Order: sequence, then structure tokens, then C-alpha cells
Amino acid sequence: MTETLTPEQVPGGLLERLLQGGPDRIQESLQALEAELARSRPAGPVLPSGNPARGLAEPAVNRWNWGAFLGGGLWAFSHRMFLSGFLLLLFFWMFPLPNLLLGRFGGQMAWRARPFADLEQFRAVQAAWARAGWLVVAAYLLLALGLLWLRTRL
Repeated sequence: MTETLTPEQVPGGLLERLLQGGPDRIQESLQALEAELARSRPAGPVLPSGNPARGLAEPAVNRWNWGAFLGGGLWAFSHRMFLSGFLLLLFFWMFPLPNLLLGRFGGQMAWRARPFADLEQFRAVQAAWARAGWLVVAAYLLLALGLLWLRTRL
């Protein structure tokens, strides 16, 4: 039994390729369309974020998350974890424990809370947060060293 698809349900470009084939290649085009639709459907359960649950088993999601560790509450806000972000910003002075937990479980938390197009986008977002976190740490260290140097000069 075949189901009728609307143009909105067909992945980009496939409908045009189907129509370009002409009557001689209709069966071949339909098979290619069915194969493409089967690949585009998520396999298995989907999380509330819309990401597939199988992504939680990926190494990129389960490794140490420097962006979450260094970004803390701001990282949580950007990943739609508003309560966690608020609490982290409120209790920032408890630095080591919450940030260690975010570093360890941040990837899984982000995958569950924020929609990502695929693992590549997830990796890119987390890498950008890691770079931003390291830049903030470097700026903080430069400021602290500058203040110490200034104090010795006065």
C-alpha cells in the first residue's frame, strides 16, 4: 500500500528529479524517492528536543564538554535549560561542582534539550562554546596578571 505524499513532505529536489525522469523512468524515480524518504525518517524514538534518542549513544555527545564546563549558566541558557541556567548564574560562586557536572553530562543535556540538525551541527556548536569559554578564561587571566603588574608598579 502506497501513501500519497504532499509536496511539503517530499525532501528538497526529489520531486523535481521525479518529474524530470519522464514516463520511461517513473518506476526508477519512485524507488529512489522511497529510498530517500526511508533515509530521512528518524530511526527509533525521538527526544522532546526533536533529536533522535540514538544520538545519546554517540561519542561526540558523551565526551567531556568544555563549553558547558567553562560557559556555565550562559551555556545552559543558550541550550534552552532556563532553570539550570538561572541556578548556575545565581550560585556561580559554587564553581567547581556544578561546572564539573556540566562538563561531564553537558553533551547529553544539550542533546536532550536543544534541537540540532545533525551531529555535525552539535559538534560545531559545542566547539564554538569551548572556544568562547577558553577566550574568557584567557581574558580573565590577562586581566588578573595586568592588575598584579599594575599593583607592583604603584
